[in-house]
Amino acid sequence: MKTNNILLISKLKEKAKNKEFVYFIFVIVAYAFLKSIVYLNGLVFFDEGVYVGIAKYFISGGSIGYFETLRPLLLPLILAPFQLIPYDSLIVGRIVGFVLTVAGIIIVYYAS
Repeated sequence: MKTNNILLISKLKEKAKNKEFVYFIFVIVAYAFLKSIVYLNGLVFFDEGVYVGIAKYFISGGSIGYFETLRPLLLPLILAPFQLIPYDSLIVGRIVGFVLTVAGIIIVYYAS
């Protein structure tokens, strides 16, 4: 187990010498910091509520939530199973959205 950790640390040190990797880490940390400020202030953006509402509409079969035909359906379909978790659906939606955004940043970094 120690050798795996040492290898991981040495790989991170090698990557840290690359300026692009340092910028990449900075972007992720800055995004996480700014998003946490927004989340801790309790601000809710309209789109977050809409996508969670569409996910609720899918899970309930149309009895709760609402549906907008102009919105893309992939994010509400990803959020729909998480509506079954007995926590605040907006918080779960924010966490999923955050994870998807960080995954998008990682994909763009490695694709370029």
